[in-house]
This record gives sequence, structure tokens and C-alpha cells, in this order.
Amino acid sequence: NENYSLYFSKLENAVYGTKDEVLLYQKDLILPVFFDTGSGYTRNASEAWGISVPYLVSVASKYDVTSTNYLSIDEFELPELMDLLKKYYPELTLSQKDFFEQVTVASRDSAGYVTEINLGSLTVSGEEFAKVLGLASNHFYIEEYESKARVICNGSGHGIGMSQYGANAMAEEDSSYSDILHYYYSGVTIA
Repeated sequence: NENYSLYFSKLENAVYGTKDEVLLYQKDLILPVFFDTGSGYTRNASEAWGISVPYLVSVASKYDVTSTNYLSIDEFELPELMDLLKKYYPELTLSQKDFFEQVTVASRDSAGYVTEINLGSLTVSGEEFAKVLGLASNHFYIEEYESKARVICNGSGHGIGMSQYGANAMAEEDSSYSDILHYYYSGVTIA
């Protein structure tokens, strides 16, 4: 890659510039999860994972909406989509005629990510459904469009912790690494 030296020196500077520094929450090392691009907000770990992690709570990530990875749209012919779903869920019974009445979002978290989706009589997690369809995230909407299933997806990744795109945008506006880490990981200290 023609930019190898540039990126390597950035990584090297980051590593040496933070030598001997760690992120703590109440004297314990944190789990510094991150993802590519959010949907405008990060997610609460308690809603996404079902466990409370006090430093992984939802925060606005307004710069994410300017990312090229913020919005993706996929269209599926109904027979092919039904075949794909039946490959992963052999017990599934869906009809093309009633597809959009049978395939419905059952629940979302407070950041808008799908937590459960109904596939007829079967309910699966939004994350699992997104993986089956190859979606960028489980922040999606399904609609009928010209006899096809259109899936509109926001963000890229799981949405928990630090948005890489948002963090980079903050850095470009002169936020320090400390400011960025404290913003995305609530209540942490750098020690």
C-alpha cells in the first residue's frame, strides 16, 4: 500500500504516545470494545448484551451520519430471500404473498438496533438475522419495494463502545485521545 509508512507511523506514535497508560473503571481494566460506524448513537451494553457495563452506555455519535458506511441498502428478490432464510431456519414457513406481514421487527433497543425479529412463528435476534443476510449492522428496516424486500441499514458493526468513525472525526476537530476515550467510555479514568 502506498500509505503504509504513513499509517505505520501513526500506529507507532499512538503506541509509544500512550506507553504505560490503561483505561480503568473503578480500578479495573475496561473492555474497550469499538466498531466501525454508528447509527448516530452508540448502544447500551445492557440492552445489546443483557449485562450492565457502566462505561458502555449510549452516547450521541453525530459524526457517524457523514460516513460512507452510515447507510447501505440491499434489495432481495422474495424467492431468493426466502430460500436463504430457509437454509438457516429449515423449520421456517413463510409465504411470498404474506411475507411482509410475517417478517416483522419485534423489538428495538433505545438506539434503534433490532433486538428481535419475527419470521412467521419463529423469533430470532436482530444480530443473527443481520448476519444471515450479510448486513453491515442490526440497525435496519425492511420494506416492500417494487415486489422486492428492501433492507435499509444504518451504521456498520455492533454499535457498542467507541465509534471509529466518530472518534476520528472528533480527532480531526482537535479533540485529544483522552477526550475521545472519556466521551465514548463513560466514567473511565486513564491511569
